[in-house]
Amino acid sequence: MKSRRRKRTDPKKKIAIISIILILVWISAFYLYTTYSQIKIEPIEYETTKLSSTEYEETVENAEENNQLVADVIEKTTR
Repeated sequence: MKSRRRKRTDPKKKIAIISIILILVWISAFYLYTTYSQIKIEPIEYETTKLSSTEYEETVENAEENNQLVADVIEKTTR
């Protein structure tokens, strides 16, 4: 009967795999921290609000203004 020999991994390869896993965990943790650190939760009413927003606020006025600008550019280029 053949005995199974356990295949040993190279110590350098093992260190490389562990370091890659640790780097990925650190990046994920940093992303979650930066994402959720800007959220404020009010304990009285349990309402959540975002403290600082990096997104462009899309309102009806902004959308109409952008549409008018696009229409003006198209009109100028077709002349």
